[in-house]
Amino acid sequence: MRLGLNLLIVLACVVLLSVSARDSSAGGGPENLILVVNSDDPSSLLLANHYIHLRQIPATNVVYLSGVPKTYQVALATFQLKIMRPILEKISQQKIGDHIDYIVYSSGFPTAVKIGPHVKKINELLGDNGQAPLSGKIFKPFASLTAATFFFSQVIRDDPTYISLNANRYMSGSTQPLLRTPFQGDSQLRFEQAVKDYAAEEYDSAIVTLLKLSRENPNQVAVSYWLARCYAKKKDSVNSLQWLGVAMRSGWCYSDYTKSDSAFKSLAGSELFAGYLKRMPNLGFKFLPSRGFDSSIYWGRNGFPNSSLQGRRYVLSTMLAVNRDLGISERDSLNQLTASVAADGTHPKGVFYFSKTSNVRTTTRMVSFAPAIEELQAMGYEGEVIESPMPEKKDNVLGATLGAGKLNWRSAESKIVRGAIVENLTSFGGIFNKSNKQTPATDFMKYGAAGSSGTVVEPYALQAKFPHPRIHVHYVRGCTLAEAFYQSVQSPFQLLILGDALCRPFASQPVLDVTAELSEPVSGTVAWQIETKDSPVRVQAVQIFVDGRLLKQTEEFSGVSLDTTKMSDGYHELRLIGIGRSPYSSVLSLTPPSGAVQTQSTDVFEVIVDNRGRFAELSCKQTEVMIGKPVNLKVNAPGAEKVSIYCNTRALGSSEGSAAELKIDTKKMGRGPVRLQAVAEFGESQVRSRPIMINVLGDINPKVPQTVSQPQK
Repeated sequence: MRLGLNLLIVLACVVLLSVSARDSSAGGGPENLILVVNSDDPSSLLLANHYIHLRQIPATNVVYLSGVPKTYQVALATFQLKIMRPILEKISQQKIGDHIDYIVYSSGFPTAVKIGPHVKKINELLGDNGQAPLSGKIFKPFASLTAATFFFSQVIRDDPTYISLNANRYMSGSTQPLLRTPFQGDSQLRFEQAVKDYAAEEYDSAIVTLLKLSRENPNQVAVSYWLARCYAKKKDSVNSLQWLGVAMRSGWCYSDYTKSDSAFKSLAGSELFAGYLKRMPNLGFKFLPSRGFDSSIYWGRNGFPNSSLQGRRYVLSTMLAVNRDLGISERDSLNQLTASVAADGTHPKGVFYFSKTSNVRTTTRMVSFAPAIEELQAMGYEGEVIESPMPEKKDNVLGATLGAGKLNWRSAESKIVRGAIVENLTSFGGIFNKSNKQTPATDFMKYGAAGSSGTVVEPYALQAKFPHPRIHVHYVRGCTLAEAFYQSVQSPFQLLILGDALCRPFASQPVLDVTAELSEPVSGTVAWQIETKDSPVRVQAVQIFVDGRLLKQTEEFSGVSLDTTKMSDGYHELRLIGIGRSPYSSVLSLTPPSGAVQTQSTDVFEVIVDNRGRFAELSCKQTEVMIGKPVNLKVNAPGAEKVSIYCNTRALGSSEGSAAELKIDTKKMGRGPVRLQAVAEFGESQVRSRPIMINVLGDINPKVPQTVSQPQK
C-alpha cells in the first residue's frame, strides 16, 4: 500500500504539481475539465454522455473508472489509490496536465472520504509543537469527495493541513492579511523585519530585504506594494511608480486606498501617479477581488499568487448529481444540466435573496449580507434580505443564501432563474441516506438551481465551512460556478459541491470569426484568418488545441497556421479558444499568474489530414439503438495491422487486420448521445476515423432509486 502511495505522489508531481505557470490563466472551458465517470453505473454513464455532448468535452478529457465502491463513504487509501491515481494516470497518458483546472465527477461516486489517518497525523503534529489537538466535534474525520479532490496535492502527500478553518488560500476573503502575512517561515520573518524597518524609517534596509523577497516571489503583490511605499518615502518617484505598476499587474486594485495612503504623499502632484490611480480598479479595501482560477498558480497565505515554496495549488472539483436515495432522478438531473449549459452568457435578471431568521443557520452569515448586497448593487443587481426561510411566491430567484434544516422549495411557489446558485447552511445537506431528515442540496437543483452544496458530516454552524454570501458577487463578475464556490469557502474540506462547474451565466463570451478551408482533406501547412471585431469582449489571446492537447497560444490572429506534416493522417479535432477578460475583473493583466477573471469561447473544427495516404473509416447503419441491443459497426483502414473502437478514452472492442465488423454492447456505452471513433494502428502510428454519434435509447428514470446502505455517521 505504501509503495502504491509513493508512486501516486510521484505521478501527481509529474502530471499537475510540476506544471509551471502557463501562457494564460484559464477562464474555464471544456478543454480545462476532466470528467470522471463510473463505468459500472448506468446513471453515471447517462449523465456523462449528455454532459459531454452539451459541453463539447474533448474525448481526451473523459476518465472511466470501474470497481468504484457503492457506499457513500470510502476509505482514504481507496480514494488515493482507486480514484485519484487512475485519474492522474489518464491525465498523464493523454498529456493534458498543462491545462486542467477542473476535475468533475458524474453521479455514482462516494460522497465522503474517511480521513481519520490525517486527523490523527495533524493532532500528532500539534502535540509535537505543544499545541492542543483539534476539536473532535468541529473536525470530524470525514472530507467530501470534491474537497479531497480540490486539496489533492495535500491529500495524496498525506499532508493533513487542509483540515483547518483557513485552509483554502484561493478564498477571496478579508484584506486583513493582504499586506501583513504573505509568507510563512523564514520568508515571513524577513518580510516582517522589512515592515519594521519601514516603520523605523530605515527605508534602504527595507528595500534590500523586499527586493530579495521579490526575486524569490516575483508575483507577490504585497512585496511590490511595500516597495512602492518605500521608494515613495525616499521621494524616488520613478522606482515607486515602477513598483506600483508591478503591484497593479499582480492584482492590486484599491485606488482610493492607495490615494489616501500617506506613504505616497510625495507623489500627490504627479500626473503619472494620478494616471496610475485612474487606471487602477477601485475596490473598497475590505475584501480581496474575485479571481479567475488557474491550477498552475501557487496561492499564498494572503490570497495572492506566490512562489512554489510559499504557495499551494488546487484543482476545482464538483459532482454533477446524486441519483439515489435522497438525491434527484435521472430526468431531473438531465433537465438541470441542460438548463445550466443554456444559461451561459445570458446575463439573467432577478434578485439575490438572503434569508435572515432567528435560526442560527442564518444568523451565522447575516453580518455579511449587507456588504455582499452593496457589491451586487454596484454592478446593477438587486439583493434582498428576507425574514423567511425561503423566498416565497417569487419568480425571479437569481440566487439564494439560506439556512434551515428542512425546506420544501415547492411549497414556496418560487421560481429559480436558470443558472442560479441556491445553497443552504444546514448540518446534513451533503448526506443522501434515507435516514437523513434534513433537506439535501440536490433538492434545489431539482427545481432549477445550477449548483448547490452540503456538508457530508455535522460541521456545526461555522461560516468558514459554508459559502460566504459573496459567492453571488463572484458569480456576477463572470466567474464559473466552481470558481464562485471555492472563492467563498475558507474551509471546504467537509463541503460537497454539486452542479455544473462550468456554468457562467454572467460572462460575456468572446466571438471569433474564423476563415479556413478545412472541408476537404488537407496536407502540408494549413492557415486561417481570425477576426474579432464583432466580439462583445476584447479577445486578448487565442489558444489552439489539437485533439484535446494545447498546441500554442497566440496574440497574433492573422495568418495562424498548422503544420499537418507533424500530425498523423486521418481525423483530428481543432479547437480555437478565444480568451478575454471579464469587464468586472479587478485584475488587469492576463499575464500569468495574475488570477484575472477570464471568459472564453470554444470553436470546434474537423480536420482530415492526408499526407501519407492513410485513412480509417467507421460506419454504422444505426443512428439510434435501444440499450441492451448491440451496435453493429464496420471499420475499414487499408494497410492497418489492428483496428479498435473507442468511446472517448475507453476501448470497447478491437480486431486484428485492416477491416472488421464489430458488435458493441450498448450497456458499456450507456444511454444518451455517444461518440464512437475507430483507431487504426499502422506500426507505431495511429490513424483515427471521423467520429460518429449514436443515440442510445432507454427509459430515463423519473424517480430516484432507493438503495440499501449503511447510514452515514
